[in-house]
Amino acid sequence: MAKRKIKTKQYIYIVKASNETPRCKIGKTKKLDKRLKALNNMTGNSIDIVFKYMFSAEVADMTQVENDMKKKFSHNREINNKEIYML
Repeated sequence: MAKRKIKTKQYIYIVKASNETPRCKIGKTKKLDKRLKALNNMTGNSIDIVFKYMFSAEVADMTQVENDMKKKFSHNREINNKEIYML
């Protein structure tokens, strides 16, 4: 009998830092809670900077959706930074 593979949930998100009103990050993750915690614990961040999700959704193919979103918002991308968008 073949083992049934359990599909891992995949998410796409837009996150914003509390001190950077128009600047957002578009990303993907398999674990929303862990990703937000990692963003909030990054070295060099002030304790006053808190990242929050503006948007998140479970998707079937997070890489494809992330690429599609980044392409759609490419005109809003901060120069020389593929992660930060002015939304």
